[in-house]
Amino acid sequence: MESMNGTADGNAVYETISAILVDSLGVDEHSIQPEVRLVGDLGAESIDFLDIAFRVEEELGVRMPMKEWAKASETEYTLTPERLAQRLWRVFRIDISEHEAARLLHEGLDPLLPTVEERCGYTFTVHELGRLRAAINPALCLKEFAAQQIELFTVQSLVNFVNAARSSAERVAAECTG
Repeated sequence: MESMNGTADGNAVYETISAILVDSLGVDEHSIQPEVRLVGDLGAESIDFLDIAFRVEEELGVRMPMKEWAKASETEYTLTPERLAQRLWRVFRIDISEHEAARLLHEGLDPLLPTVEERCGYTFTVHELGRLRAAINPALCLKEFAAQQIELFTVQSLVNFVNAARSSAERVAAECTG
């Protein structure tokens, strides 16, 4: 498995994301690196995420669920397997069953990481592993989880989200026509 920006199509997505971030955040193009955090390193604010989401949808055809993420940051509830499966789909585009989500809650990420990476088709970066570990932490209410996700969101996380959404859309289209 390779990083999602290791393919020709992935490189094009990475370049488009980079250009969007340079424009939206007013940063130098040399400051855009895969592991750079949008908030902590590039200074992105919530209004910037709306602009980035609009441009990603317009230029790459992928809708980022900003309303759902914003709503999630205002809600608190106990993390159940069903909610974890929904969370992993919305945030990472990882499609798992409630049974698999229950295993993640019980066993943690490490025993299941190879399966999750195989399903996604790429190897997670250090920051993405932090985001995943936060996602499956039942002690975090949704509001705390959402805040951590925003803090750990990197350039590569954005590229991976776009590629996962595109891959999912292609799979659905193939199932419908095939």
